[in-house]
Amino acid sequence: MSATLLSIAAIFAAVSLGTFILLQKQQRSLCDWFLVAGLLLMAGIEVADRIALSNPEVWTSAKSTTLILESLLGTVWLLFAVSFSRKDSFRNLSLLSLVLLIGSLVLPAIALLSPSESFFFSPDFADEHILFLGRSAYWFYLGILFFTVVALYQLERTLMAFSAMERSRALYEILGIGIILIAMLVYYSQALLHRTIDMNLVSIRSLALLVGIGLCGYSRFRHGSQREILISRDVASRSLVVLAVGSYLLLLGGVGEGLRYFGIYDQRVPFIGFAILSGLVLALIILSEKNRRKFNVFLHKHFYRHKYDYRNEWLMFTAQLSSADNMVKLQNAILAFYCETFGRMGASLYLRDNETGRYQQKANRYLEFPQTCFSNNHPLVEYFNETDWVFNTEDQHASQFDKMKHQLEASQVKLCVPLQYEQHLEGFILLGDSVNSAETLNFEDFDLMKVLASQATSVLLSSKLSAQLSTAQEMAAIGKVSTFVIHDLKNYVSNLTLMVDNARDHMTDPEFQDDMLETLDENISKMNVLIKRLKNIKEKKDLSLMPCDLTEVVRRGAKATGIPPEVVCGDEVPALIDAEEIEKVMHNLVLNAREAGSQNGSVTINVGIDEMLFFEVADQGCGMSEEFIQNRLFQPFQTTKQKGFGVGLYQCRQIIEAHGGRIDVSSKVDEGTTFTVYLPREKD
Repeated sequence: MSATLLSIAAIFAAVSLGTFILLQKQQRSLCDWFLVAGLLLMAGIEVADRIALSNPEVWTSAKSTTLILESLLGTVWLLFAVSFSRKDSFRNLSLLSLVLLIGSLVLPAIALLSPSESFFFSPDFADEHILFLGRSAYWFYLGILFFTVVALYQLERTLMAFSAMERSRALYEILGIGIILIAMLVYYSQALLHRTIDMNLVSIRSLALLVGIGLCGYSRFRHGSQREILISRDVASRSLVVLAVGSYLLLLGGVGEGLRYFGIYDQRVPFIGFAILSGLVLALIILSEKNRRKFNVFLHKHFYRHKYDYRNEWLMFTAQLSSADNMVKLQNAILAFYCETFGRMGASLYLRDNETGRYQQKANRYLEFPQTCFSNNHPLVEYFNETDWVFNTEDQHASQFDKMKHQLEASQVKLCVPLQYEQHLEGFILLGDSVNSAETLNFEDFDLMKVLASQATSVLLSSKLSAQLSTAQEMAAIGKVSTFVIHDLKNYVSNLTLMVDNARDHMTDPEFQDDMLETLDENISKMNVLIKRLKNIKEKKDLSLMPCDLTEVVRRGAKATGIPPEVVCGDEVPALIDAEEIEKVMHNLVLNAREAGSQNGSVTINVGIDEMLFFEVADQGCGMSEEFIQNRLFQPFQTTKQKGFGVGLYQCRQIIEAHGGRIDVSSKVDEGTTFTVYLPREKD
């Protein structure tokens, strides 16, 4: 009865987890589909085997169904293993993996073409629940064992290639599937050893299936579907795994001898149960990132003269930086290497903005630090300007840094690494808490941090200077283009001058009047388009500050684009601003919202006052990606419009920063964008 309930629970768990994965709103990957297929296959096998055990008179037809389902196990689990957390997994499939996948299709062919009588025979199935295997069944189950081992190897290789944080996200799902596959190995290994299948062990397989599904479900509920994870270049030490597996096999041998010593002759059920549970405990121990860090510290203390192989670290860091083909990937690669090398749970990168001089957060990796911008006079910046050493919150510092130290500790930030070039602070890296809390850092850790920081700074500056050179070249190109445009404008002016001269003689002629109006309208429209697109881009704005009502200024700017004044929500807001320039900003933001962002033309405008004056323009359009906002939105000549010059938002930011304010952007792809402009309050 208990065995039946265990099978029912395993079947229900497999179907429930498969249904949960299919009903998730987020886009499902190939890996998700293969996982669902594998779970449903295992549930179907459990159902068929339970029918055979409960109704011995129909065991032949039930096992025929089981045979068909079992023939698909090798292919499905191998597909799951090669697609797990991989981008374009089948496009980058190796020749060996492709051959193995094609080879796994032999099992369904054997199951379909061979008669079931040649597979099994059991004269006393109702009493013994043991199936004797024919020649076809022997090779069939040998194939299942082979492809199960290949899938296990593929999953282990994938897991050990992940970085520390990525491994923690994938650990429980891989471990759950690993338990299911190991239970299959144990269950089907009888076919290889004794040419029999002992169905008394179905309850052991059901228990393993239930535990494995529990771990997978926990991983899915906690982390969601596995993302396409960046595989690190660091491969974990195989010697530890070999030692652990060797110890595990010796332990199993000792347990087997102990059971025989105490006179327990029917050893299979307790022995297999102990093997699965001890294997689970061993896997949790050796796959834990914390235990791996502890093991490395032990090795460094007792077996090595130096903690790091500096040549190897430098080569790996150089290779990782070289593989990044844009600034975003480069910044993320730097943080990933720091987290992996020093066993940190998160990191964040801040770089200096050339125009404002402030340090902006450019990349973040599992470290949610609330402050995204540091000013020049921030205590951390002043600390790095005084010394080029790493700031460690566990060290003793002057009292002036106490507040900053508490702020860092509150967000689990333990280390701050400066990025300096020729005595100038170009940025810094915040590193989170250690994976292994018992690990103590020494001078070798800090020396390596500084060496890596120096190399990272050089690469970041090179990329930054390359982007600036590209912008300068584009500015020169647009200057050349404007020369030809000015020539066209002069032609328009000449045409207008000629028309005015003729008007003195023919003004009363109705036909001339119609022609004049048409010419005026055409020339003015062309000149306005050219002037708006090719305004002179100034680095600094000369402002004419006057007291006025910010709400009224915003209304005028919106009205120029055709927006009704009543769309602007807000009471009177006194401000000391350059009204004409703020109108330009408003005009540009509304045009962007209507032309590039809002597909239905709906725009919401609010004006208010809090710690600063503000007005916001929100649309419900296509939105923008975080990468575009961080790296392209406010750069000149970067635009999403087919006929745009990409200078409008650049000018807007120049105007607002000249007022001492800022522009914040909040956007989600396919949901909309909100631009919020903050301006300083009028001093009393």
